[in-house]
Amino acid sequence: MTCDGGSTIGGGPNYIWSKDNSPVHNGTSYTIQSAGTSDSGSYRCQTSTGEISDPAGLDVIYDWVILQTPLYVYEGDEINITCHHYPGYSGGRTRFYKDNRVIRGWTNNAEYYIGRVDGTTAGTYRCEKEVHHHSLHYKHDDAVSVSVGELLTTPTITVTPQPVFQKDNMTLTCETRLPPARQNTQLRFAFYRDGRIVQDFSINDIYEVYNVQLEHSGKYSCEVETTDGRVRKRSAERLLQIGELFSTPVLKVSPELGKDGANMTLTCVTVLSEHRQDTELRYAFYRDERRVQGFTSSNKYEVQFIPVEDSGTYKCVIQTSTGRVMKKSQELLIEGKQSLSSCPSHLCQPSIISQQIMSLQ
Repeated sequence: MTCDGGSTIGGGPNYIWSKDNSPVHNGTSYTIQSAGTSDSGSYRCQTSTGEISDPAGLDVIYDWVILQTPLYVYEGDEINITCHHYPGYSGGRTRFYKDNRVIRGWTNNAEYYIGRVDGTTAGTYRCEKEVHHHSLHYKHDDAVSVSVGELLTTPTITVTPQPVFQKDNMTLTCETRLPPARQNTQLRFAFYRDGRIVQDFSINDIYEVYNVQLEHSGKYSCEVETTDGRVRKRSAERLLQIGELFSTPVLKVSPELGKDGANMTLTCVTVLSEHRQDTELRYAFYRDERRVQGFTSSNKYEVQFIPVEDSGTYKCVIQTSTGRVMKKSQELLIEGKQSLSSCPSHLCQPSIISQQIMSLQ
């Protein structure tokens, strides 16, 4: 028996073998000389890092006929079973059963090819064999229960960060597990959004999206298969909704009608996601596409009583401190009047017209 775990200390093997949970040997392999029935039992090996193998059952049998099956059987395997007879005697015809039903009649072939394994392969197999010794003829049989292990678990898809917002870098990971006896099995992974493939099969178990946008929202799933395609499994779909880091800003004016000589305040209003309340935002204000106040931490811009020359369309722009996420408000048309010295006061009030000139998203 050989332990394959890749664990060494000082370049030498460091494995511990146990039989029925009792240590019996140290080393990469364990050889039993002249095996007897007392050597039957459940064997395991353990690495220096604590990894432990699946149990390997060893049955040393003194009998006329033995039905030999593979030690481990997993979905996707192709297997044979063999009906051996006692040494020193000659074997005749052999017949095979599964769950007491004949699956191959009498032939001179002591092997039976089961083929590719799936869940329906599991069952109790039995061989019946003719054994000859000189002029004596016997029929003996042996039965073995064959179970089929899961080669890989149904994958699950995980997302980081969580939750995901616009302009984040998003990573999806397809996670599955292999049994200890098949850790060297090569796998390939694919990713889907809303049932359509977004990353074809490769050895990469992650799918990355940079500068995520709202349109990346959808139902994501992943699929894993062996490189020979014999075993393939798909995860459940996971709904992923890309969140807005902050809402589209709205430009508000106060007071709604300016008074003679009074200041007018433009306020850039937005709402941060409850999950990113510590995000630092910076604000800028524009009139007719020309910046009148550069990016600062203040969301307000104050102007004096608006003369005719200050008429125009105003908007505000918000961005994160890194500049990765930026949003603009809709434009607001503000019209000024003549100055107080050249017109009656009742004609010199500024007229504020909130018009959605265009959508700037």
